[in-house]
Amino acid sequence: MKFFQWKESFQIGLADIDLQHKSFMELLNGYYDSTSGCTKDCIGQELLDRVDQYVKMHFRFEESLMQSAGYKELEHQKRQHKCFESLVSDLRASHGKGRPDDLKQALPLLRDWFLCHILEEDRKFVPHINP
Repeated sequence: MKFFQWKESFQIGLADIDLQHKSFMELLNGYYDSTSGCTKDCIGQELLDRVDQYVKMHFRFEESLMQSAGYKELEHQKRQHKCFESLVSDLRASHGKGRPDDLKQALPLLRDWFLCHILEEDRKFVPHINP
């Protein structure tokens, strides 16, 4: 069974963003598979790098859509995005310091934060993109 099962109810109605969100959840599933029952040696830096790259690409994409639409809550979204990027940075630092327990505890936090952000914050800007 997957750590995270994507549901159609998670879609916000913007095809590109929905696809990116789904891709991120697949990254988290891959990360979960890598961390289940193993030590830090089997947690690949490549996967952590992919998560970091995804987060930066995805958030800049969303922010650019919001900027183009003149979304008034853009700065609020940017602050939330920076917070999430910090979580990912901490995750990468934990890997570098050999703290596998930190990594395993961070996974549900990343999933839950991202899901709450999708369902609460991202849905708010959809009407401004698709009037």
